[in-house]
Amino acid sequence: MIHQIDYEEAKISLYDLIEAAINGEKIFIKKNNNFGVQLVPRKLPNLKRKFGSAKGLIEIADDFDAPLDDFHHRDPFDRLIIAQAQVEQLPVIGKDSAFSTYKIQQIW
Repeated sequence: MIHQIDYEEAKISLYDLIEAAINGEKIFIKKNNNFGVQLVPRKLPNLKRKFGSAKGLIEIADDFDAPLDDFHHRDPFDRLIIAQAQVEQLPVIGKDSAFSTYKIQQIW
């Protein structure tokens, strides 16, 4: 059996459409009255992890776990907030005076 399903309907019933395709039915999902995609079942390869397959691809600096001189704040969650504010260039809302030692905009 062939099914032509509108994109919006497919979003609601994707699980059923996948099951139908696995059972041999032809499923076409269209968008704007044009065919967009066809669901085609495929047997997935049995992928097993191979120990050591990333060897040489990852580099870690010798001092990766050394204390950070520019973080004077002991609270790890506050350090996350500060780092995020620096990366995203966002202001931090709070009264903590320790935040003022960092190059971030503090509101309050």
